[in-house]
Amino acid sequence: MQSYPCGGTHVASLSELGKVVISQVKMKKGQIIVSYTVE
Repeated sequence: MQSYPCGGTHVASLSELGKVVISQVKMKKGQIIVSYTVE
C-alpha cells in the first residue's frame, strides 16, 4: 500500500482521538478509498 502526504493534523497517540467510525470502503480506479469520521 502506498502512503501519501496529507498535510493534516497528526496526533502522538490514538488515545487522543475520540471514536473513529468507518462509514464507507470502496474501490476507485484500483485504489481503496476509506471514508471515516472522528468524534
